[in-house]
Parts: sequence; C-alpha cells; structure tokens
Amino acid sequence: MTIVLWLRSWLVACWVVMASLALGQAGTRQDALALEQQGRNAEAAEIWRSIAQHDPRNAEAVAHLGLIEARQEHYGQAISHYRKALELDPAFPQLQMNLGLALFKTDQFGDAAKAFGAELEKHPGDARLITLLGMTHYAMGDYLVAIPYLQKATEGGSPKDDSQMAALRLTLARSCLWSRQYACVIQSAGEIPATNPGSAEAAMLAGEVLDAEGKTAAAIERFKATIEANPRQPDAHFGLGYLYWRQGQFAEAAAAFKAELELNPSNDEARGYLAPVANRKEPARSLIEVMPNAQPPAQP
Repeated sequence: MTIVLWLRSWLVACWVVMASLALGQAGTRQDALALEQQGRNAEAAEIWRSIAQHDPRNAEAVAHLGLIEARQEHYGQAISHYRKALELDPAFPQLQMNLGLALFKTDQFGDAAKAFGAELEKHPGDARLITLLGMTHYAMGDYLVAIPYLQKATEGGSPKDDSQMAALRLTLARSCLWSRQYACVIQSAGEIPATNPGSAEAAMLAGEVLDAEGKTAAAIERFKATIEANPRQPDAHFGLGYLYWRQGQFAEAAAAFKAELELNPSNDEARGYLAPVANRKEPARSLIEVMPNAQPPAQP
C-alpha cells in the first residue's frame, strides 16, 4: 500500500515537472508581454494559450487573449475572452473598460455603457471612462444622459489634443441641440476655436438655435458665416436656403439650394425645396420629375 501511495506521489511530481517544462518551452508571461509590445500578436497569443491551458483559472492569460483578438478587430472573440476573464477575476485591472470598448465597436452600446459604468465605480473621476460613457450614451441617442458626462469631459481638459477636445465639444453641442437645451448649444459651440475644422458646424448649430428661438435673421448671418469659413460644409447651404425660404426670400433660397446640390447632387430634400422657388415653370417641373416620390413643401 505504501508503495502504491509513493508511486502516485511520484507520478504527480513528474506531471508537475513535465507541465513546467512544457510551459517553459512555450514561453513565459514576460515573453508574451514583450512579444505584444513588439506587435508579434500571433506568437504572444500562443504563449498565453499555453499558460491558460496549464492554468485554466489564469485570468491574465485569458484577458490578454481577448486584447490580442481586439487588436486584430476580432471583437466577437475578444468579448468572449474578456467575459471569461471577468468570471475568473472580476477585479482584474481595466478589463471592464476593454470589454466596453469591444462592445462599443460592435454597436452593443447598452452593454458597453454597463461595462464602462462598472469600471468607473472602481475608478471615480477617470477622464477616459467619463468620455467613453458620454460618447456611448450619445451613440444610443440618450442625449440627456450623455450631456453631464460630456460636460465633465470637456471641463476636465481630457483628451489633451485640441482637435479631440473640439470634437467632444461639438458632440456636446449636438446633444444639447437635440435635447432642446439651447443655452448649452451656444456655450459649447462658442468654445470651439475658429481655426478648428469643427467650428463651421458649431456655427451652424448655433444658427439652428437662433432660428428655434425665432431669431431667423440672426440665424441667417450665422449660416452665412459658416459658409464663409467652409464653403463645402455639409448641409450649410441647405440650412441657409431653408431659412431664406421661411423668410419668403425665394431668389436667395433658390441660390442656396442650388449650391447645396452642386456639392451633394443626391440631396433630395434640397431638390424638393428648390422646385417651388424656381424662377420658371419648366425648370420646376423638371426638378420634380426626377424625384416622383418626393412632395415639395408648400410655400409659407
């Protein structure tokens, strides 16, 4: 009996040694991390798989397999690895954030928001997570929820890059406009430097606010300033034409709608508004005939 027990112990010891040798041949954790830094993802993944095979409860190995899949834009596989790693170690650093990013990139915004929120509870005030939550709720159309996160992200000075900050402020301005918080639109749009490419759209958003407040003449000036800053700004000519149309300035409206169609010939809305304000009957008829399903708006 003693010999049997000894033999069992010896076999277990041999298995441990052999497993260690196999793992050593495949590579170590440090080797895998170094390979990742060098961009040698396939080799790093092979080592992490070996580690996970010999230690199925190693959350780090599983998490890194997810990270490697995400770097290759294999987000479905990445999500599976991240969720498995979370089951093994819910407190593993940045795992929820990486899961949230993979979910966001597959348009699973609700689950992404939950993941970012869970990580933010562990790291209150983290600027990256606050920004990600704001952008996620914006993508979901939850503008009222997005606004506080975006306001905090822009006030906190993150990200540092000026163009990224301007993009965040523009996203905030859109959220404010679509939730009818007009003062917020004016403030956010006004904080975007005139030299930034997003300033033209910001001015256009401010023009929409002025129009919503009944200040159509001032809104027209805003749209004209937008076009002067960037003549190819999408929808700017259409917006200006619409405001002229509302004011009964049909010649100016027609010119603006034509300018929009020169930039974007597929803009059926601009074409539909142009038809009623065309100077001659025949051009108007030809415009309507090319879009038989469209109903041109009635003149005010």
